[in-house]
Amino acid sequence: MRELVLFNARLVDADTDAPGAVLVRDSRIAGIVTTDRADSTDSIHKGLTGLCGTEFESVDCRGLTLMPAFIDMHTHFRYPGQSEKETLETGLRAAVAGGYGAVVTMPNTKPPVSDPETARRIREEAAAYGLAEVFQTLSITEGQMGETLSPLESLEGIPVVSEDGKDVEDPSLLIGAFRLCARSGALVACHCEDSSLSRAARVYASPALSRLAEDAATVRNLALADAAGAGGPKSRIHICHVSTETSLEAVAQAKARDLSAVSCEVTPHHLALSTDGEDSPRPANQSPRPVNPPLRRASDRSALVRGIASGLVDVIATDHAPHTAADKGAGAPGFPGLETAFAVCNTALVHGGVITLGRLSELMSAAPARLLGLDHERGRLREGFLADLVLLAPGESWTVEGARFFTKGKGSPFEGMTLTGRVRGLWLRGERVFPFSR
Repeated sequence: MRELVLFNARLVDADTDAPGAVLVRDSRIAGIVTTDRADSTDSIHKGLTGLCGTEFESVDCRGLTLMPAFIDMHTHFRYPGQSEKETLETGLRAAVAGGYGAVVTMPNTKPPVSDPETARRIREEAAAYGLAEVFQTLSITEGQMGETLSPLESLEGIPVVSEDGKDVEDPSLLIGAFRLCARSGALVACHCEDSSLSRAARVYASPALSRLAEDAATVRNLALADAAGAGGPKSRIHICHVSTETSLEAVAQAKARDLSAVSCEVTPHHLALSTDGEDSPRPANQSPRPVNPPLRRASDRSALVRGIASGLVDVIATDHAPHTAADKGAGAPGFPGLETAFAVCNTALVHGGVITLGRLSELMSAAPARLLGLDHERGRLREGFLADLVLLAPGESWTVEGARFFTKGKGSPFEGMTLTGRVRGLWLRGERVFPFSR
């Protein structure tokens, strides 16, 4: 029996913020003790160690914060088929370096992941590394061609389907996907983008048309999900990487009709960055920092921050999208985000006075666990839960250097910026996996 005591920590999750200690036995949390006095944590340590056997590991976390490991609902590992951009190993090392214990990987690979057996095989291959757990999504349509549905009838072990990278343009196909996924309870994650409006936005170099491309598709997809559930089981729709005030308002209206069926995510880069101050409006693929959806104006960014503060936004997801330097130079959209996510959000939201560290834990751990059906054993500091724990220095400042990332994608929009908050350690199922031993 393996035992571990982490003491002298500030324990923070969606429900807790207090000095205390955690006892880990084998792969799960076996005991938690908190106090309202920081100077009494030594006695807590002694009390917990009294519950241990004769041999156990003890970690003094003085000055640090212990939280549930993060869960990323939206990441790209480029596997299979694009190992020049990322591999399972480099993606997983980036994930644990960023404090993530589980990630949901998108299906727009080469070839796209369109059948359940491939999705399950990728999950098994990732498990062999002993790092973060991977939940591989399935594309909504076969090969992401938008012509026929993938086999969505057998989604055991696959909590999310998505066409990420594009939208499903045929409304009848999307309605069919909503109805099939309603049977299993799988989440339908929608990349909301009207392709014809996006093309027009590029032709006319129009940020307004680019915003409309997202807004029109968001309204359409929410309406289709609503229609698909009329008279039958409701499908769960999740709106990916919301980036505009209008799209967020559409989500708010849909939640007012049926809160349990609608959720959304926002990325760290859309929360922290905007286009205000750049030279001039230009198409996304000519931006100094190309990403899809593009960085928006400051008023949109402010609306997203308000959505975080009000509870309208459910989760923060990275949309980690690594590219080679050559591809980024050619305008490939997307940023690496796993290794900077906590620091960006901690800097902009917690140190910015918008939310508490506990609310950030909810956005990055408890809420993703709930949406993925993992909240019976992940996302909070609770006895019996998996010992997926991240040790943080929320007040430590550091400068972003993409060259030092574990991901193959080095082109961070935060390059050279000073952020506050650093990952100091990660335990998954009670085993320390970061810092790396080699």
